[in-house]
Amino acid sequence: MARRASIIEASGGQLRTRPGPASSPDLVLNAPPPLVLGVLTGQLTLTEAEHRGMRTTGNPAALRRLQPSGAFAKTVPPSASSRN
Repeated sequence: MARRASIIEASGGQLRTRPGPASSPDLVLNAPPPLVLGVLTGQLTLTEAEHRGMRTTGNPAALRRLQPSGAFAKTVPPSASSRN
C-alpha cells in the first residue's frame, strides 16, 4: 500500500486536514496511519512509535498543538522536544 502525505494544521483552536505535502512543516511523522494516530491521540509515546518504525523530522514540540490536553508530557520526553 502506497503512503500518501497529509497535512494536519492547528490554528485558532481548530484542526484542519488535507491531502498533500507541506511546504515547510514543523514536524513530519513518517509511519503507517495507526502509529501516527497513536502518537496524535497520546496512546503511544514518540519513542514507542519510533521503536515500531516511525521516522520523525523536525520539532516534536509541535505535537503540543495537536494532542489532547495532557498527552504531550507523556508522548514527548523533555530531551526530545528540541531535536531535529
